[in-house]
Amino acid sequence: MMTIAKHGIFSTDLMTTRDLLETWAIRLEAEQTRVSRTAFDQPIPHVTGRLVRTIGTLHLYELTLPHGSSIEHDTPLSIILPDNMEPTEGIVLGGQGNVVLVQTFDAIGQICPDVTVIP
Repeated sequence: MMTIAKHGIFSTDLMTTRDLLETWAIRLEAEQTRVSRTAFDQPIPHVTGRLVRTIGTLHLYELTLPHGSSIEHDTPLSIILPDNMEPTEGIVLGGQGNVVLVQTFDAIGQICPDVTVIP
């Protein structure tokens, strides 16, 4: 790190351009590794869900994925109902283990047995 005196202010917390680039390169590599281990676009069948709450045109669903499956926060996904209706788009707001909370703009029912989710 370097020290710069400017306008009478001394700072020792400045990064060099090289330090900044190295920091972001390390973060980018870690993110690429995490994403490459995630199977995006792979359908997850046999998902059950239930409506938790509706506020205006927003619907919050709790989806229970098969054991061993998980979806990261902020992941967009499609929900395909068993009757092959048009898919509903949503986004994962949170969750724990194989249970995720998904926000959608379209209502898909109070209970959603045997849907397919595509992250």
